[in-house]
Amino acid sequence: MAFKKLQLKETEKSFRKFADKVVERAKSNLAKRKDGRKGPANTKQKTLSDSISYDLKVYKSGALELQFGAAEHWKYVEYGRRKGAKQPPPSAIRNWIKIKPLRLRGADGRFIEKSEKNINSSAYLIGRSISKKGIKGRYFFRDAFNMHYKRLPQDIAERYASDVAKFLRHTTSTMK
Repeated sequence: MAFKKLQLKETEKSFRKFADKVVERAKSNLAKRKDGRKGPANTKQKTLSDSISYDLKVYKSGALELQFGAAEHWKYVEYGRRKGAKQPPPSAIRNWIKIKPLRLRGADGRFIEKSEKNINSSAYLIGRSISKKGIKGRYFFRDAFNMHYKRLPQDIAERYASDVAKFLRHTTSTMK
């Protein structure tokens, strides 16, 4: 007599729903700005927001594996940088300056053009400031995950019970 393997379709749906909510909330947290306006404060945040995703694997054994992913610089946005840490790479800051719609100022306070020399100088000064002062973390992902994780155990238990009940009903009906 062949038994049907336990399929966790309802449990998988519950995990997908959980992951979707975490990703949605993390993107929402990133979109919140200090100045009260909506939308990402810069292009890097938009890139980070677009890169947040998850991967849910369901194995034949019935095990589920859920992994979240994001762009490489997520950890600096999430955790920030401590005071006295090593300067960030100037190339990353140069790219950020080129992308960001900001205007550079000279030592006298007047606006200056975005030449390579001025961008390099500004990148060095910004990096030095980040190293000296640090950057406060945003905890966009941690807060999103914790918010929905609190609600997860009850939902998973209910869905898992539903999947097991279906399995048992099918198994006992084939045994008659």
